[in-house]
Amino acid sequence: MLRRPLSFFASVFFLLFFLSACSTTPLTPQQSINWNKHQSNIGQLTQYKVTGKIGYQDPEQRHSLNFQWTQKEDNSQLLLTTFLGQTIMKLTLSKNKATIETGDGKKFEGNDPGRLLYGLTGMTIPIAYLSDWLKGLPTSADAFELNELNTVEHLSKQISQTNWHLRYNSYIETNGLLLPNSMKLTQKDTAIKIIASNWIISQ
Repeated sequence: MLRRPLSFFASVFFLLFFLSACSTTPLTPQQSINWNKHQSNIGQLTQYKVTGKIGYQDPEQRHSLNFQWTQKEDNSQLLLTTFLGQTIMKLTLSKNKATIETGDGKKFEGNDPGRLLYGLTGMTIPIAYLSDWLKGLPTSADAFELNELNTVEHLSKQISQTNWHLRYNSYIETNGLLLPNSMKLTQKDTAIKIIASNWIISQ
């Protein structure tokens, strides 16, 4: 499982991933947008797929993986694979249940997706909020700030007495919408870097 350290090649890939992320130059508009209109538009975005890379690091482990997030109305699916294409796990979320299927075909179910993920991998990720946070919607945030473009620059949220901070480093224009391209989640000694390189909007 993911609790075991990654191979040497995965560790090297992890480093290259973070270095390349720093040099990304996404498309940005020259003028600010209307936040209320933008918030409404992305709020109506309920069917989409986004792929990219996720880097996870805490004092005990670090990983660099490919990810695919698929959203269909209230149902979400997160697929994590190695850079060689090997499936690590598939996490499926619905309103009342979370299911994780590992690369070796084992299935685990629970009501709390974050707790289920932590129990199997040791990784702390606010998975229940990602469907909106991935697209730059500060749903359930305790506080958030806009940047000069009037998209979300930073949000904070206390989850289980732990303060999470999400900073959006850059956005990319897709189908007329500004959607996050690079973001970083942090809490205490945990850092999660997400590069959303390809958005596919179904509606």
